[in-house]
Amino acid sequence: MRWRLLVKRILLVGLSLIFLSYQHCAQKADNIVARVGTEIITLEEFERDFGDSKLVSRLKASPMQARESHLEKMILKKLMALAARADSLDQDDIVQKELTEEKEKQLYLTAIQVDIYDKLVSEQEVKEYYQHLNEKRHVAQIFLKFNYLNNPKEVERVRKKAQRLLDKIKKGADFAELAKKYSQDKRTAPNGGDMGYIRWGTDRLSKHLQQIIFNLKPGEVSQPVETQIGFHIFKVTEEKIYYKPSYSEARFRIQRILIDTQKRKEFEKIFASYYDSLKQVYGVKFNEENIYRFAEKMAASKEQHSKPDSLNRGRFYLITEEDKKLPLVTFEGGSITLGEFIPTITAKYPPYNLPVQEYVEGTKERLKDMLRIKLLAYHAYQRGLQNSPPIQRKLKRLKEDLLAKAFQGKKIFAEASKQGTNFIESKKIANQLMKEWIKKLHERYKVKIYYRVLKKAYSRL
Repeated sequence: MRWRLLVKRILLVGLSLIFLSYQHCAQKADNIVARVGTEIITLEEFERDFGDSKLVSRLKASPMQARESHLEKMILKKLMALAARADSLDQDDIVQKELTEEKEKQLYLTAIQVDIYDKLVSEQEVKEYYQHLNEKRHVAQIFLKFNYLNNPKEVERVRKKAQRLLDKIKKGADFAELAKKYSQDKRTAPNGGDMGYIRWGTDRLSKHLQQIIFNLKPGEVSQPVETQIGFHIFKVTEEKIYYKPSYSEARFRIQRILIDTQKRKEFEKIFASYYDSLKQVYGVKFNEENIYRFAEKMAASKEQHSKPDSLNRGRFYLITEEDKKLPLVTFEGGSITLGEFIPTITAKYPPYNLPVQEYVEGTKERLKDMLRIKLLAYHAYQRGLQNSPPIQRKLKRLKEDLLAKAFQGKKIFAEASKQGTNFIESKKIANQLMKEWIKKLHERYKVKIYYRVLKKAYSRL
């Protein structure tokens, strides 16, 4: 009897585990919108890539059609990235160089966030902004101005007038018609008070007015709102809510917006002090001798440029491979060599008519921009910030972008250029090659798209 009871218990536990495993797999499957070979695209990954959905406003399509179109583009990018890896294009020097540069940029931004933004912008400010992130309201107003400022009797007179208009609206009077007749805002009154779309966080309206407007639902009208110049009655006619990233993902973006719009001067002062301290900590040194040597060669290229043997060589033909190894700036964690510096110079810099000393000063100024990113990136790396999930996600996405471009360049555009006799013909060939490759890659990596998961997630649209 005991033996039979033990068997029953084991069977029950086994069945429970099978059921839970099935349930877990079903839950995971509900979060997958596509499979590409051994890789998947999750709903979370799709939402993040879709971003704030500006695509919806650009396409003459429904929000769902826009999402389906975006998913297909994500799949195509993943297919080309997989094909590029299969051809070892991920080892390409250009891909590796761009990836390194982007990694430095992300580390630089992370250092700024951790060391300055987190101290300058409070968590409460970020949360308040996040409340209506990526939201817009279509707003109309009736504005009644004060004829005399700082006059209590005038304030009371205008308040009563605004209240009478609000009472009429509550009884069914048309808001637009009242705005045309009574509003004293010359810009909006002729259009029934229409202010257009107001985006959350805009500098068009004060924070107080935004809070009032964004707490209204479509069709609702505010109480009379007093400002320094008069009373406003707002009506929200429509709302638009785009994709809202998670709080942790949106946090840095919100901090940057708040600093750019409200705390720019304070940030610049703190950053200058912070950057100066890092230069001392990591022992930054400009190599004056190597900078001067580069400046001399640039000035010499001005004198040699008109000679026949110098044509088509470019501005840097006097720079040797050995020159490119010269460090222009050094610090504890690395250096900036002449070879790294030259690609950053634009077509307009430096011109051919500068003396040596001006080349020296111009070079130093541009080096400061490069140094700022490299130094802060190194500082972030020293603290292990490169392992943060946001940076890893961004780098993964960037690598896919770079590999997809490398695949297009070497497998499609290069071949189209060989076959085509002119630009238009090459473009047609490239389009045809792209269609052929898409078909091949879909078959090779056995693509599966789960539109039902997408439709279920966005059923409200």
